[in-house]
Amino acid sequence: MTTTFTTTIATLLTCAGYTVHAFASSPKALSHIDRQPPDLVVTDRFLSIRDGFEVLRHVKRDLPSLPVVTMGERIQGPGYL
Repeated sequence: MTTTFTTTIATLLTCAGYTVHAFASSPKALSHIDRQPPDLVVTDRFLSIRDGFEVLRHVKRDLPSLPVVTMGERIQGPGYL
């Protein structure tokens, strides 16, 4: 997620009363998740080091009841969903 997109999502969740921990890389996020599991993970499908599906697999393997939302803002072209 771009910094602007991440900031927007974090701001919306914070304004709704949630505590948000945003990370610039998936390894840092996964390290935090392993140490201090959150109530929800929101991740980008298109990450530079590990994609969001790798994050999803890691979380579901280690914390199967933890909900994960994967998002993506990249536009692929006509007909892409």
